[in-house]
Amino acid sequence: MATISKSTNSSITRPNIVTTSWTLAGFTTTDTCEALPLTGADRSVQFIGTVTATIVIEGSNDGGATYATLTDPLGTALSFSAVGLSQISQFSGLIRPRITSGTAGAGCKCYISERGV
Repeated sequence: MATISKSTNSSITRPNIVTTSWTLAGFTTTDTCEALPLTGADRSVQFIGTVTATIVIEGSNDGGATYATLTDPLGTALSFSAVGLSQISQFSGLIRPRITSGTAGAGCKCYISERGV
């Protein structure tokens, strides 16, 4: 079991946007993504590369003791098995991607962006 570290970058061209990424290629359901503490307002998630696994976006408000799958504005669970981009409806203290089945393919990355307040 491995911990998948996050990488955070502030964009120079969009000074109020912070994007965090996880490189998921080769990881499976036994691996855990490092959680991201959120401070911004609007949030979105994007997957790129070969998404050969099912990956959900989870949030926690109890310091990471428990997580729940977050949803888009229509109430649909944020679950990806292909490349995609979606808005994240809920605001939670922590957020992370989690592989629920399969193995993430080559170049599979998850990006979460938030707009600062």
